Amino acid sequence: MITNISFTRFLIATLLAVFTASAQIGSDGAILGVVSDPSGSVVVGASVTVTNTGTGLKKSVMTNEAGIFEIPSLPIGTYSVTVSIAGFKSWNLAQTELRVGERKRLAPTLEVGQVTEQVAVVGTVGSSRECGSSATAAARSA
Repeated sequence: MITNISFTRFLIATLLAVFTASAQIGSDGAILGVVSDPSGSVVVGASVTVTNTGTGLKKSVMTNEAGIFEIPSLPIGTYSVTVSIAGFKSWNLAQTELRVGERKRLAPTLEVGQVTEQVAVVGTVGSSRECGSSATAAARSA
């Protein structure tokens, strides 16, 4: 009888330890790293944005005085990462997979340059023709 009680206690203790360890790992991860320029100097104050491509969840942080960023508590999934700051070209990572408990380290290097403006036009074929005709007429009158 004592053997059964001891075994039962051992089994319960083991199961509790396994469940506790699982709870500490969680079901999320983090994306972190150091942003630098081509000379190897760190970039302070850069905006780092991660977007879960499956859910649309978006989180942003700024790099600190050491160029370090960390975005914790991210649900597992596929993410895109963008790093930007004035005077540098944006750095983009289209896809990276984040797994349970993972701390994914990145080392973005920003190239010196100007950020280019992007314009997306969405419309029907009819509105595109009208826009094209107006633009052509405006260009001719100029």
